[in-house]
Amino acid sequence: EIFSIIQTVDEGYAVCGYTGAKDWGEVDCWVIKLDENVNTVWDNIFGGIGWDETNTILQTEDGGYVVFGFVQSKNEGREDAWIAKLDENGEIVWDKAFGGSQNDEVFSGIKTADGGYAVCGYTESKGAGGYDAWIAKLDENGEMAWDKAFGGIEAEVANSIIQTGDGGYALAGYTWSKGAGREDVWVIKLNENGEVVWDKTFGGSDEDVARCIIQAEDGGYVLAGYTESKGAGRYDAWVIKLDEEGNVE
Repeated sequence: EIFSIIQTVDEGYAVCGYTGAKDWGEVDCWVIKLDENVNTVWDNIFGGIGWDETNTILQTEDGGYVVFGFVQSKNEGREDAWIAKLDENGEIVWDKAFGGSQNDEVFSGIKTADGGYAVCGYTESKGAGGYDAWIAKLDENGEMAWDKAFGGIEAEVANSIIQTGDGGYALAGYTWSKGAGREDVWVIKLNENGEVVWDKTFGGSDEDVARCIIQAEDGGYVLAGYTESKGAGRYDAWVIKLDEEGNVE
């Protein structure tokens, strides 16, 4: 299964996800380089005996790559967040796993203006209870500078992260602990140190989830995801435009 694709500087493509079709474990991280005609240049697999998955890939200035995801096959806990730096041939230069004794997963990662990285997902190892939305700031070598967890006694997940024009961050995902019912879209604006500036929830009595966020040219935000609380059927695509303070326009 593939979760992320980018176009590379040589006009080809790189994708990442996981495979259960070969190699060592239950499923393994899978990275594939394709040429401009979508022919495979190389494909590399990383993992151990557990469930290991990549879900975001970026190309770095040296022609290599960075992948983000989570692994069961190393470190302290059940599922741990994972970042790996790859060279131009997809071989690991370095990798880091971080987390606690419970599940800690990364769903999205970005390169930050200072040359480091920021990732988001959820943590079960820290926070208020259940799953908590999680952001971690990493330096250029994948070492953690800081991390923050947000949530209540129920489940909260951050599916998407961006760095905002003011040097802070915005997260989008869902919350069970606040809002109108079940999962509600949750947007959190953070400053450059990961402190909350504001947060907003949107939704009705059913399942409403944000999958991705971008910052618009006017300084506001656009969310995309799905809603079960409105629309024509069970699950409907949902796009929300917000101003720079998180209010629906």
